[in-house]
Amino acid sequence: MKLLLTICLLLATTITVNAQDGKPTKKQTIALINRITALSIGKQYGNKEIIITENKLTDDKYSYSITLPGGIFKDTYSDISWETLDTEGISFQKNDYYPSLVQVTVDFEKEIEIEEAHTGSETKIGKRSYMWIVIPTEKFDSIKKGFLRLAEIAKALTIKAQDGKPTKEQTMEFIVSHFKGKSFGDQCIQKDSEWQFIWGRLNTDFDLVLEGNILTVKWQYIHTYKTAGYPSGDKETIINSIAKIDLSKTEAVGSFTQQNRCKNASLLILAGFKANASLKNSYRENGKVSYPEWIEIPINSYVCNGCNNELENKKIIQAFNHLRKLCGAPEPISFDGN
Repeated sequence: MKLLLTICLLLATTITVNAQDGKPTKKQTIALINRITALSIGKQYGNKEIIITENKLTDDKYSYSITLPGGIFKDTYSDISWETLDTEGISFQKNDYYPSLVQVTVDFEKEIEIEEAHTGSETKIGKRSYMWIVIPTEKFDSIKKGFLRLAEIAKALTIKAQDGKPTKEQTMEFIVSHFKGKSFGDQCIQKDSEWQFIWGRLNTDFDLVLEGNILTVKWQYIHTYKTAGYPSGDKETIINSIAKIDLSKTEAVGSFTQQNRCKNASLLILAGFKANASLKNSYRENGKVSYPEWIEIPINSYVCNGCNNELENKKIIQAFNHLRKLCGAPEPISFDGN
């Protein structure tokens, strides 16, 4: 795939994490928060007809559901940037009818996305600078500490290094969390022979494994076509990809935008790994192996319902570059793409 270089080399901005300080990791903190939120499942809140059925946090997404006689209400908050948490904006409101539960308000300096779904109604998508969570009253201090810890971890990953540098394990944890549950694709309306390419989508979770200095990444992508004139029946092409990258000999990591012939298209953002002259990184597509100078891994979509992923894309490239340096790679020499 021919790529258009759109972003200059992001030198390996070192990312700081509180390493070996005895504090809980992001995974442990989310598990703690979910143990607290789970305590409200099955409880009545608001009035005797409202029952809480879902109350769960997963990385940058939080889901909350209640059942009423008229159906199910579900709020899903996503695109949560914990580094933008307002540390002074965590408060609670008691319900006089059910004093055992409180509604916690968590404020953010950056708006997050909310999807509101109700049985029999059209789903609404909007933006808010806060989210609500219902928990047992006595657990407020504990969950507040959990949210503050998530903010601490997130901020540490975006600050330039001072003394404490993240380990390989911590950097991989951040990278894996970026790809977990990722969903994106590209779209095109350009004719290609007798078929017309309409869209592509990521079909599986990314599988990322670091063994020594070798990073292995596996993913599956599906391209869907329609015949010219849009008759019924689609044609799908499934692409299974496996990239093996020796980070100790990778000269540079940078961000590309996928080049596309279409006038109206949503494109993929790709992380490019440039091998040095003596290295042959391998890329396997549907069983066929090649050894390109650049290996590209999709990290996001250029367009995703109006969201802006520029900061997120920058952070993941920084993380890959930091991991490259941890594996003993040299300073980048050049970033000339073809």
